[in-house]
Amino acid sequence: MHINCGGPAATIGKTIYEADDEPGGAAKYVSTRRDWQKSTTGHIWDVKSSSDSYIAQNMSILRMDNSVLYTNASLTPSSLTYYVPCLANGNYTVKLHFAEIVIRDNRSYYSLGRRVFDVYIQNIVVLKDFDIVTKAGGVDKGVLSDGTQIAVKQLSAKSKQGNREFVNEIGMISALQHPNLVRLYGCCIEGKQLLLVYEYMENNSLAHVLFGTNEIEATKLDWRTRQRTCVNIAKGLVFLHEESTIKIVHRDIKGTNILLDKDMNAKISDFGMAKLDDEENTHIDTRVAGTM
Repeated sequence: MHINCGGPAATIGKTIYEADDEPGGAAKYVSTRRDWQKSTTGHIWDVKSSSDSYIAQNMSILRMDNSVLYTNASLTPSSLTYYVPCLANGNYTVKLHFAEIVIRDNRSYYSLGRRVFDVYIQNIVVLKDFDIVTKAGGVDKGVLSDGTQIAVKQLSAKSKQGNREFVNEIGMISALQHPNLVRLYGCCIEGKQLLLVYEYMENNSLAHVLFGTNEIEATKLDWRTRQRTCVNIAKGLVFLHEESTIKIVHRDIKGTNILLDKDMNAKISDFGMAKLDDEENTHIDTRVAGTM
């Protein structure tokens, strides 16, 4: 069973999404479906309440094949619950796909509302304080209109450092093209939203591969792969230091800033701490730079 939350029925590939386009409300239970029902709770204070207040609409032009999934969404201030009755005892896979389709830089609930919430499945908390808004340094996956997979990085807009790092990355990466540097496709600056669009790296970072995470086990690399990774990083650094027209010192080389493509080729990313190298300036900067 698949539900297009807040939107019409749709077929994407072999997946059929059922419509979920009934208007919500401050306290409403929808029971017109045979296989599932939903309820919404919460009143939106700063607008004149109507049924349309509980449906978010994306006014952007979307060109991807599955755009119907990102055009409308249910909007509720307090809780949104789906009920699937009469499930037999057993194991079930539940997939929740989150996407913020409306971002506005004003003082309405669209901008000021907290995107932090809990996710319950059969009255058990499976996600606590889940934050739909990417934190500083977080990366989301996306798809361009031509099918190209991309990584979207949102930088922190809470400090001047975030803006400075954003400008640094745009200016430096846009002028650099090398097989061992992560390619920059574009950027977005809208209000306090600072976004970079990179090429998507299927195998995440070197740190993820070597040390693993709570969800991913560490991978033991063979010696050939290790050597190739080291050579890739060295080639990228040689290009930055010696071969590029603009000489750049990265200043933050670490496992999380080395990304791996589908063939385990390493590429250098994250130029937020980078500094232009002036050949005529022989002064040695002893200030500590980098992150941990």
